[in-house]
Amino acid sequence: MRITLSTAALLAAASTVSAQTEVRTYTGDQDAHFLGLSVGAAGDVNGDGFDDVVVGVRGDSTNGPNAGAARVYSGADGSLLWQVFGNSSYDYFGLTVAGVGDVDGDGTPDVAVGAPRDDSHIAGGDAGTVFVYSGATGLEIQLFRGDSAGEQLGRFVDAAGDVNGDGFDDYVVGAPFSDENGTSSGSAHVISGRDASVLHSFFGVAAGDEFGRNLGGAGDVDGDGTPDIAVGARLHDHGGNADAGAVYVFSGADGSSLQSHFGTTANEQLGQWVQGAGDVNRDGFADVIAGAHLADFGGADSGRATVFSGVDGTTIWTFDGANAGDNLGRSVDTAGDVDGDGHADLLVGADLANGKGAAIVFSGQTGTQLFPLTGVGNGDLFGHAVSSAGDVDDDGFGDVIVGAFRENGGYSDAGGAHVYASDSIGTPPRARVFGRPCTSSNGHLPRIDVVDLPAIGETARFDLRGAKALRPTALLLGTLATIDLTFLGAFDCVLEVMPVTQLVTITTGPGKATETLDIPNAIALIGVEFGAQWVVLDPAANSLGAVTGNAALLTVGSR
Repeated sequence: MRITLSTAALLAAASTVSAQTEVRTYTGDQDAHFLGLSVGAAGDVNGDGFDDVVVGVRGDSTNGPNAGAARVYSGADGSLLWQVFGNSSYDYFGLTVAGVGDVDGDGTPDVAVGAPRDDSHIAGGDAGTVFVYSGATGLEIQLFRGDSAGEQLGRFVDAAGDVNGDGFDDYVVGAPFSDENGTSSGSAHVISGRDASVLHSFFGVAAGDEFGRNLGGAGDVDGDGTPDIAVGARLHDHGGNADAGAVYVFSGADGSSLQSHFGTTANEQLGQWVQGAGDVNRDGFADVIAGAHLADFGGADSGRATVFSGVDGTTIWTFDGANAGDNLGRSVDTAGDVDGDGHADLLVGADLANGKGAAIVFSGQTGTQLFPLTGVGNGDLFGHAVSSAGDVDDDGFGDVIVGAFRENGGYSDAGGAHVYASDSIGTPPRARVFGRPCTSSNGHLPRIDVVDLPAIGETARFDLRGAKALRPTALLLGTLATIDLTFLGAFDCVLEVMPVTQLVTITTGPGKATETLDIPNAIALIGVEFGAQWVVLDPAANSLGAVTGNAALLTVGSR
């Protein structure tokens, strides 16, 4: 069925929606808890369809001063799913945390936690250990230990993907002070998820490089079907510039060197943070982002973050701190596709900006700033750690988490971590899906898909999927007015009050339908926003006898 609206009707139906703010806040619950010193995406550990997050609590004193802890929180409602603790005082357990994929092959993603000063297994201390926990149960399933005093293995840990193709996800660990190759330059190791054996080892080239202090899974940089690894060496000297820093990209398939990037000025410290950026330019190859938090291009210690092409290592984007002392690039990560344009976007922390700290989301497509996220208190160090959060609200767009480990949440330096949903980040694109569907009587979740973007003189198409079959449905178009249907419990539902409705009946398939909307060819409509949402009639579902799907906000374009 085609819906045709007059220009006047569409203008009358349109309104602008205010963007949401953060959706979750986690705070430490004792002095010097330092919650949020590390943050990460855990994946959907409890199988509820919403991605969850992991947060490090390095200062937790449950098992002694600075023994540390790590907590996994539900993406759906923010509740604590499980937590684990360091074994003894000053282990610094939780200094780094990461979701590492499905290490044990049980179908549930797992979580790794670094304890770089754990010395329970070796004389001399600070050898370090990385612990891997079942996402499903929170029980320890694997560990990997440093083998010499002082190397601090587990200073950083990240997912590597399945680099050896055995069906088990692997992970990469750093030991920035190791002397394994006789140079005290640091090392990094790719560890098998199947049996904790070492798949690849990489080493720095000069003493004091701190190779492996930061590292990350880079995705498939070279297009060979195997995920690759990026490693930072922030204190590497290059071209006569002390501590210029370096970033190295290695093949996950055979461990060979793929790319090397070097800082160009003294004390720039390129490689302070390095991560896979996702496919930023949509060329089919994963790209890499690296921070140089002490670069001076925007003023002394303003900082810089650079995105390198996976294809040839050329620079795709460069982001500089706006002011001296911003420390931009202290942390970096992919943000996922937060604006729905098909390009991976970037998340960059600047933990000293404006005295409070900031994290900025940049467009992968244009390199422009989509949205700045800012700390709330002076000295919070908001943005000291940043990470993609996966999709915590299950709307199909990437969300982000930002740590502020010196935040005072009722306790001095208790720390905080903040999750922002994609619909709260930046200017809405021409089609943005938001909100959560309400569950129906049979547990199905009706969802909207916007197939063709709205443009004047053209046709927009809206698909329905996931509804209960053989039920009458309505596509609602018009003004947005969000109502929380509290009787449905944990589900945050969106019910739109829209003056223009069309009714169709689902007659085939597992609850699918399609409607199209003809947009008048009127220049006055360019930039107009309106909402679209499916409603499924289901008398058994609730007292209203209807189930709402999630909603779409659309902006009319010229083509």
